[in-house]
Amino acid sequence: MCWRLRRKINLPFENRFALQFGIATKSSKYWLSTLGQTQTYWLFTGSDNCMTLPKYQIQQLGTSDYEAYLTFLDVAYACRFFSSGKNGDFQLRVFITRPKDYTDVYYNLGFGVWDSEKHTVDDVVELKNGDFQQILATIASISLDFLEANPKASLYAEGSTPARTRLYQREITRHRHLIPENLQIYGLIRDKDVGFIEFQPGINFDAFLLSLK
Repeated sequence: MCWRLRRKINLPFENRFALQFGIATKSSKYWLSTLGQTQTYWLFTGSDNCMTLPKYQIQQLGTSDYEAYLTFLDVAYACRFFSSGKNGDFQLRVFITRPKDYTDVYYNLGFGVWDSEKHTVDDVVELKNGDFQQILATIASISLDFLEANPKASLYAEGSTPARTRLYQREITRHRHLIPENLQIYGLIRDKDVGFIEFQPGINFDAFLLSLK
């Protein structure tokens, strides 16, 4: 089972990985933090072949930039990070919301490029900055952190276009073996009102729902 931890301690040499979010093994529950100023890494274990996925550092934000939405939305969490690649640096915003005065445990996961002049998030623009997997790894980390802090919550995620939703699905399938065992992913099928079913490769889903088991 995977455990995501934040504490910093000194480790034996053979376990001296520079990580911000680590996974406990049977012999150790802690990993050393951090690597670099612009990115950190996840280490995923559970098989003989370990691998890392880079992610960006994030900065948690308040709700001041979203005042126009606060009349109809509750912003449960908001943060930003910066995509840095072949086309430059771009500020991305991630926000987790639900309708105002809605008391159920379902939240919406939204993210996109921040327009500082309009104070809006553009979730349609394609950056093509060469760091797509790093962006998704960062968003996945944020989602897991939120669910661990709110274990009864569920996160709804849908691409801004059907093509983008399929792209997210391909990435989930590609890295499915890295998903923590305590994370459950469902896919939505709107056709014939099928609804949410457990995520399976090879099925075209319209949206996704994430929760902890």
